Amino acid sequence: MFRKLYWLAAGLLLAALGCEGSSEIDGFGGSTSGTGGSTGGTGGLGGEDGGSGGSGGSTSSGQGGTAAGPICGGVNDVPCGQDEFCDLPEGAECDAEGNCAPRPEGCTEDCPGVCGCDQQFYCNSCIANAAGVEVSTDTSCLPEQSSYAAQAWPGGLDHIIIMKQNDTAGRCLRIIADAPTTSFYNVTIPQPWGVNVIMAYHSTTNCLDGNQQPAGTPESAASATGSVSFTVSPNHIYPCQLDVNVIATFDNPPGWLDANVSVQATNIAVAGCY
Repeated sequence: MFRKLYWLAAGLLLAALGCEGSSEIDGFGGSTSGTGGSTGGTGGLGGEDGGSGGSGGSTSSGQGGTAAGPICGGVNDVPCGQDEFCDLPEGAECDAEGNCAPRPEGCTEDCPGVCGCDQQFYCNSCIANAAGVEVSTDTSCLPEQSSYAAQAWPGGLDHIIIMKQNDTAGRCLRIIADAPTTSFYNVTIPQPWGVNVIMAYHSTTNCLDGNQQPAGTPESAASATGSVSFTVSPNHIYPCQLDVNVIATFDNPPGWLDANVSVQATNIAVAGCY
């Protein structure tokens, strides 16, 4: 009887020891803790090395994340890194704040033309950004798109009106030559003609119609230099074709008008010549 109780007690003791050993093994490789567990430590879903919040994660601000870059630009012109450009909000002025973004690669060669915030010409926005420059809303760097016309206009004095329509800047400039007279401006022209009126208008309406007054209030040129050249055929009063190469200067011009405006074209047909 005593032997049976002894072996029963020994068996219970071994069973108890076995349970404690099982708990220790769970502590090393179990499903809820320790290295290799499903929720903690290296390799866990929320851990540092391979989780969604660490380096290489898909939603955080770490490497590969989608959050905006550092603030740049603004009145203090905060710079970006060497391989970045300052990405401004759509339609913002160049002194607005933006976010640093990687410079694009693989830009196409199409060339509609844009102005950078450095006032240089670039073929397209991708090429500007690749150079580290954002695109400007100011388009004054773009090549000028202009049209010319001339009109003979008889009267007490004979007149020739030379008209330049600048579609890029949205303005009109007119040079009026009279005969017989001398020039007020330092513009050479065949005698007995003289250049006495040069005006700019902040509109292209009626600009190329010599029988109509352009829209808007005119700005008169303070000075001008250059030449108007032509040949009058025998038995004609007016030339039927002329060349113009004039620089008109405006003192304290409004924002829409440059201080110096070039008027340069050849072989302009003179409507109404006879």
